[in-house]
Amino acid sequence: MLGRLWELCAGVRCAGEVSVAYRRLWDEWRAGDVSPPRKQVCRHRGEDTGERRLCDSCRGRVALKVFACSLHEITTDAECRSCPDFA
Repeated sequence: MLGRLWELCAGVRCAGEVSVAYRRLWDEWRAGDVSPPRKQVCRHRGEDTGERRLCDSCRGRVALKVFACSLHEITTDAECRSCPDFA
């Protein structure tokens, strides 16, 4: 482990309880007791359209993937997660 992962494990520049919680999760994951968290995807979201939109709120020049949506025709990941129809 390098960088921030080592710091978390060793308790460097973080609260002791954070380090203990990180090590417990790491040990459980290594033992196969828990699965890594999976990204939730809306059931209405479809495939990547290949189109990209520039992000207005991001620093620099960030292009966001555009996905098909069965309810709203097209959407980005951020729009989808903030949509009241997210399921």
